[in-house]
This record gives sequence, structure tokens and C-alpha cells, in this order.
Amino acid sequence: MGNILSGFFQSLGADMYYVTIPIASHSLISALQAIIIGGVIAGVGLIAYDVLSNRKKRPNLKELAEEVRRQQERDELEQIDSQNSERNEGDDKYTPTNL
Repeated sequence: MGNILSGFFQSLGADMYYVTIPIASHSLISALQAIIIGGVIAGVGLIAYDVLSNRKKRPNLKELAEEVRRQQERDELEQIDSQNSERNEGDDKYTPTNL
């Protein structure tokens, strides 16, 4: 009786093995294809996002004029500060006392 049951289970196991191999290999290939396709889509999307987000916007003439005006004001203030500091270097009466 034991031999009969072991033979039955062996043949049943072999049948199940041969039935599941095409299904498992087909689903494994499909899963790998889906992973590769998803990775390619994600990679292309990330590259496109990076290119679009790092694209430099062309400034218009108003913005350029405003930036030039700000730079000129900074230069004038630096020049005034340097003149004031030169005047204060040699004489203590110009040195502020409330530091």
C-alpha cells in the first residue's frame, strides 16, 4: 500500500511540476518585463524632470535693468563706506563710542 501511495504522489508531483513550469516561467518573464518597462519609464521621466527644472529662464529687459540698478546702488554704497572708513582711520574723534 505504501508503494502505491508513494507512486501516486510521485506521479501527482511530477504532473503538477510540468503543469506549473510554463505558467511560472511565463509569469516570471512578464513580471521582469513589467519591472524593466517601469524602470525605463521612471528613468526617462526623471531625466525629463531634471532637464525641465534646471532650464534657465531668460530674463526680460525689465529684470535686467533692475539688476543693473541694484548693482550700481551696491557699488555706490561700497564706495561711500570705503571713503568713510578712510576718513576714520587716522582720527579718533570720528570713531563711534556706542558699540
